[in-house]
Amino acid sequence: LHRYHWPGNVRELENAMERAMALAQGDRVELEDLAEEPRVAPRRPLTNGAKILPLNEAEREYIQSVLKLNDGNRVKTAEQLEIGSSTLYRKLKSYG
Repeated sequence: LHRYHWPGNVRELENAMERAMALAQGDRVELEDLAEEPRVAPRRPLTNGAKILPLNEAEREYIQSVLKLNDGNRVKTAEQLEIGSSTLYRKLKSYG
C-alpha cells in the first residue's frame, strides 16, 4: 500500500481494504487486488455536461454507485454511508 496514493479519508481506505481482502487470491493484498480507481466521493461537483447536478441528483448517483460497489447489498451500503437501513430503503424507493 505504501506505493499506492489514496486520495480519500481513512474510512474510505478501510472500506477499500476490506473489499480487497475479500477478493484477494492469496493471503496478502497485492496492488492488483485494489480497485483500479478509488471509489470515493468526487472532490469536484458532479455535472452532467456543463450543468452542475442538483444535490438530490448527485446524492442519488452516489448512493447508486455505492450500492453497485457492494453488489446490491443494502445493509452494507447503509453501513458505509453511515445511514440507517430504513433511510436507504426510503431513498431508493423515492428514486424509483
